[in-house]
Amino acid sequence: MKPLLKITDLCEYLSISMSKARYMVFKKEIPYFKVGAEIRFKLSDITEYLDRNRK
Repeated sequence: MKPLLKITDLCEYLSISMSKARYMVFKKEIPYFKVGAEIRFKLSDITEYLDRNRK
């Protein structure tokens, strides 16, 4: 299994701010895992999310 992305990695990958990433998590717009108190993201889930939201 590939390592999970941290929220800072997600921000860099999507070129978004930390507040935008946290807002997307809060609104459950983007799939994520809770690992203890930390939030992690699976790259394949992020890719699928981007494909679903393509305009």
